[in-house]
Amino acid sequence: MQVEHLSFEYGDKQILKDVSFVLPHGDKVGLVGANGAGKTTFFKIIMRLIDPSEGSVIMKRGTTIGWLPQIIAEKKKKKEM
Repeated sequence: MQVEHLSFEYGDKQILKDVSFVLPHGDKVGLVGANGAGKTTFFKIIMRLIDPSEGSVIMKRGTTIGWLPQIIAEKKKKKEM
């Protein structure tokens, strides 16, 4: 994955600014940070759910992304008879 000069604004608020990096094929990475730091926004951009304000994300065909959402729905318990 190659991220080049990625930026994203939401209204007047700058969420991501000029983010660039290369993640070599086969590497794995985790993304952690404080609430409101832009982690979910970044994932939405690389998953092509939203467009960046500027910059680009380039991924080789076959690249997979694992994402655990912030809110996980609880499984409904079956009533025992």
